[in-house]
Amino acid sequence: MKVKFGGLSIGQAQFLDFFASLYNSLQNSCFNSGATCILLLDEPDSRFHLEWSRQFIKNITKMLSTEMFNRYNYQIVISTHSPMM
Repeated sequence: MKVKFGGLSIGQAQFLDFFASLYNSLQNSCFNSGATCILLLDEPDSRFHLEWSRQFIKNITKMLSTEMFNRYNYQIVISTHSPMM
């Protein structure tokens, strides 16, 4: 299903796209419960406002710890140039 949002900044669109893509990928994964899922993220905050970059790790860990996603263990590897992360 496609959802379109109008009037968003590039950063807002990137934020929604990242978390929607992560959600979709994890919902469609075929890992067994308890498996370790390795997330490799290259510059995930490239178009974010500085405050969003600073809060990115908190936001992603909060999302992954919800009941919907806690059936996996996660290892997250992030490459970034952001001094805020």
